[in-house]
Amino acid sequence: MSSEAEPDATTEPPRKRARRVRVTRSSVKVVERVARALISIAGMGTILAVGMICLFLVWVVAPLFFPAKVSAAHSQARDPLPEGTQSARLEVDEYRRIAVTLESNGTLESRRLDTGAVLELTQPFGSNPPTAMAFAHGAALFGFDDGSLRFGRIGFEPRILEADSIPAEQRALSRGALIEFEHGLLERTPTDQFRLQRMRFELQAPMTSTHSARVALVDHTSTETQHRIAVFYADGTLALYGVDEKTNLVTGETTRTLNEGRVPYKPLPDRDRPEHLVLASGGSSLYLIWRDGLAQRFDTRDYENVKLAEIVDLVPEASASVTVVTTLLGETSLAIGDSTGRVCVWFPTKPADASTSDKQVLTRVHVLEGAQTAVTAIRPSERTRMLAVGHADGEVDVFYATSARRIANSHIESNESVQAIALAPKEDALVALTRNHVWSADFDAGHPEAGIAGMFTPVWYEGYALPQHVWQSSGGSDEAEPKLGMLPLIFGTLKATFYSLLFGVPLALLAAIYSSEFLNPRLRVPIKSGIEMMASLPSVVLGFFAAIIFAPFVQAFVPTVIAAFFAIPLSLLLGAHLWQLIPARLALRWGDLQRFGFIALCLPLGVLLAIAAAPLLEQGLFAGDFKQWLNGGPGGALGGWWFLLLPLAAALVVFLMNRSVVPKLCAISVSWDRAACARADLGLFAAGAIASVLLALLCASALSALGFDARGSLVGTFVQRNALIVGFVMGFAIIPIIYTLAEDALASVPAHLRLASLGCGATPWQTAVRVIIPTAMSGLFSALMIGL
Repeated sequence: MSSEAEPDATTEPPRKRARRVRVTRSSVKVVERVARALISIAGMGTILAVGMICLFLVWVVAPLFFPAKVSAAHSQARDPLPEGTQSARLEVDEYRRIAVTLESNGTLESRRLDTGAVLELTQPFGSNPPTAMAFAHGAALFGFDDGSLRFGRIGFEPRILEADSIPAEQRALSRGALIEFEHGLLERTPTDQFRLQRMRFELQAPMTSTHSARVALVDHTSTETQHRIAVFYADGTLALYGVDEKTNLVTGETTRTLNEGRVPYKPLPDRDRPEHLVLASGGSSLYLIWRDGLAQRFDTRDYENVKLAEIVDLVPEASASVTVVTTLLGETSLAIGDSTGRVCVWFPTKPADASTSDKQVLTRVHVLEGAQTAVTAIRPSERTRMLAVGHADGEVDVFYATSARRIANSHIESNESVQAIALAPKEDALVALTRNHVWSADFDAGHPEAGIAGMFTPVWYEGYALPQHVWQSSGGSDEAEPKLGMLPLIFGTLKATFYSLLFGVPLALLAAIYSSEFLNPRLRVPIKSGIEMMASLPSVVLGFFAAIIFAPFVQAFVPTVIAAFFAIPLSLLLGAHLWQLIPARLALRWGDLQRFGFIALCLPLGVLLAIAAAPLLEQGLFAGDFKQWLNGGPGGALGGWWFLLLPLAAALVVFLMNRSVVPKLCAISVSWDRAACARADLGLFAAGAIASVLLALLCASALSALGFDARGSLVGTFVQRNALIVGFVMGFAIIPIIYTLAEDALASVPAHLRLASLGCGATPWQTAVRVIIPTAMSGLFSALMIGL
């Protein structure tokens, strides 16, 4: 019988604990579904918004690269011109309704462009037609058989008429319709006004000079301060006149007096008279051009003492001849059309070895290749660098001179030679005259100044010695060519980014290391919050501060500011070495407050050192004027190279000392006390500073002796808003984000790594450099990339 008691049959087994059934409330499910839907919609909406922005940018930018178009061309017959008569001038009104032609026999005619019907035909010169004509700035100059000159103007006179002054049958005109009325065209505009457009011709009183021979060639130009006229007479005399204008305040009548200058021109014995006379560059250059391409350029800056500047062959090919000559917008560049179908663009450049009186040399810059038949008409645009070209076989080309591109091409069906051609004032139509037809077409120029070649390759702009990459919008100056080179923008962005990182990254990273590893924990939160508050400063405010306050200050003290970039770090390093000379008992007793106070004393010391050293450096290295030295003034290349090479020399000296001198010094100083090590460290710092200065001076002397100069290559002329200003100010914009991310990365390093390093005897600095920073390197790299 077992000693163990039998279990009681009536005892119940322990009950299992019932599992609690968890039920999600329906409201929570609804909220979860709504939140999921909202998050999905927001995410898809964000992707869609970004995609729409990209499409919008493409939609805006793509038209820059669309080609020009010539469309809706049509030709209207006109009465043939008398034998030996040529169309001298063609004008089109801004509404593209009327074309006005001036023939070489003095006949002035206006006609409709849509039907070719003649609206008005006059002989404004009577029986004394002009023998020479020239057109510039909307004004015309006519020369006559008796040697007299007369100014005139060919244009249009738009008027808005009252409905009561119009006959009843014209008042019934539908909107947009045209009807001939009073030698013009009457149109009912979409705004329900009656606009009458008709030809207007003004002819002023004759001007006489001491010459009475027939005027063979004439040209004129005007600026805000002067008005000049050049005349070539049939007897071989070349005259240059200055025009004095006086206006009667009572009658409003203007009288003009010609003051003749002296031109050293002598007829060439083996040549006929020149075919073309051009007064360009605001009256400072006068060109005489013969049919075979020979050109004499006169320096006419002083019209009373004109000098022959140079003789140029505009058409080097023996079989070619000059057919048409005109000036482009700005009246500086010459467009020379020849018998081979080319148009060559010439303008004066200023090479360093120019021996002419005005230090300029006429240079062929662009060759515009079009049809293979002779150029018979050229008309430049009055708004841009476009020019329309007509050929002997009826071919019509449109070029953009700056990029030397043919942007459009068309052909007149009759294959007749183009006698005159014009671009509409708004550059939205092309009109050409042949002997028997008036041809017109709609024209969409697009954006000829843009294009891959114009943005990313060197372009030869007017007045420049060589092709260059230049960015300057059309509103940047009064120059006639927009300069849209993208490389200066790209390089400027990269340069500004480099300087910003060069300034902001060391400060942000060192501040993050100090906050994470050395700063009192009670001060870490308020200091970090204060630095993060810097991120709230908008970049517009920083830019305004840089442009209005900081840039003018730097301009006034350029040498001092540049010297401060060397003097302040030098003072801080010197202060750090001097801090080590403080006795150990005082260094252990003093805390962060005393250390910050000592640093605060080093900063003004660096500023004072920069102020004191800047005049001496400027006088010794830059001939007493740093900005003038940058502009190519007196002073050699030594000073510039020394400033540029000094940081590199210092980095090289520190690297060599750490590899050679420091290990030996550490082995020797094992038994030294703290004061001896501090003195040795201070001596090593002084030796390194002296060695850096000497090494930079040696390298600068070598580069200077080899003929290299940093001016014009690594450094340019001084401008107030330069890359140094941008880098310094924008460095403040990237410091908060780099500091915050870097400090978070350093603080997230596990504490046991830090404690283990300190427990093994490493100093806090050794722990930070050899343990904490390598561990947090991925976070630090992310901070730098976001700052970039």
